[in-house]
Amino acid sequence: MKKKNQKISHSSKGNSKAKNASYIGALVAVVIASLGLILTARMPDDTLSSIQNLSTPVPLPTMPATSSFAPASFPERVLPSPSPTVVPEPEEASISVAAKPETLQIVLPIEGKTIVPFTGEQLTYSKTLEDWRAHIGIDIAAPFEAEVRAAADGTVEQAYLDPQMGYTIAIRHGELYQTLYQNLTNAEVVSVGQAVKAGDLIGTVGHSASSELAEESHLHFAVLAGHIFQNPIDFLIIP
Repeated sequence: MKKKNQKISHSSKGNSKAKNASYIGALVAVVIASLGLILTARMPDDTLSSIQNLSTPVPLPTMPATSSFAPASFPERVLPSPSPTVVPEPEEASISVAAKPETLQIVLPIEGKTIVPFTGEQLTYSKTLEDWRAHIGIDIAAPFEAEVRAAADGTVEQAYLDPQMGYTIAIRHGELYQTLYQNLTNAEVVSVGQAVKAGDLIGTVGHSASSELAEESHLHFAVLAGHIFQNPIDFLIIP
């Protein structure tokens, strides 16, 4: 009797274990199915389609029937030809020619004798100022209001009243030379910028030079080369 009871108890225990295992298996299957539904609901359509397409075989590229293989052809490299070297022709040596020195030729602006010559750096006695000083022009004796004419072609550069030499006309002759006509009656006969020819009337003899009043009526005439006074006689045209 005891052996039968033991068998019955063992069989009942086995049945209960089998029931438990089947129950657990069914529960796992339900959980897996639920997870599958959840993942399917959350996955995008593209992912599903890609997963589905994994089962479709991918077609392989068809190979050409011939077994010969032609290597790829590359264009032939052409090396650039060297450019010819240009040798400059020797230039002709330029010879610099010195410019012709500027010269001045004049005629006396008025007829008369020279009463006071050009002294340059030497001193001469001044009757008016009663002292010794350089005389940087020539004084040509002439009557009051005698006509004074341009000594050479040029352009009137200045017309003014000098405090010592009186009314003055300055004429420019090129870039270097000027002629000065002083002790005039006025400076109104010509105007600054006016072009004049040798012999044109530019003024009349006056008594306006305060530093030469003790002398007889005359024209004070001077020549400038740059800023240096020159002897007007050296520029006279010799007939």
